[in-house]
Amino acid sequence: MTCTAKPIPAALIETLVLKDLHRFFEDENNLINLLSLFQRQQAEHHASADSAIASHRAELASVRKALSNTANAIADLGGSAALLKKLTALEAQENELQSAIAQLERQKTVPIHVPTPQSAKTAAARILADLKNDDPAAVRQTLLGMVHQILADRHGKRLVAQVELFFDKKRETGYNPTVPIFHEPVGAPIYRHSRKIEYTIQKQGNPQPVK
Repeated sequence: MTCTAKPIPAALIETLVLKDLHRFFEDENNLINLLSLFQRQQAEHHASADSAIASHRAELASVRKALSNTANAIADLGGSAALLKKLTALEAQENELQSAIAQLERQKTVPIHVPTPQSAKTAAARILADLKNDDPAAVRQTLLGMVHQILADRHGKRLVAQVELFFDKKRETGYNPTVPIFHEPVGAPIYRHSRKIEYTIQKQGNPQPVK
């Protein structure tokens, strides 16, 4: 089946996203609200991790007790094939639980601090200045530091884009969410927030916002 939808120019998407982010960071309260959201997400994640760690540690204690009993049985009765097999299985289970606990501990990161209005105003102004830099390469680098992905769809002249902002909690950022993204298999989660942009594409001139 042939796709008849018109392509969406990357330059247009970048322009729309930039305009939306300009409006977003012109009000420091948006940054406060965003970091407050990420703070709540972090608290929920930490609570979930703490619960899982407690469960794993209880299971680990049980496994280690079974390991001790099995080792004593081998010492008293000799290393039968069944006992040695059980010992090997328990040791593997112990290692798996220790790895799971360590991974969950690594995901617990530096707490996010919601800035005061004055600090938020300073941070928002700094981010806004980065987004309005005269160097296009510098602007794109800033976008890469805060935009996880953009999903866009076009229906005739109507363009709808979903912009996903991210905040990487691996390190303290001084209230600045524009930090490099790290795609690592293990480590702190990346918290995200989606913004919806809707525009009507004009034949001439700049695209006009639908809302």
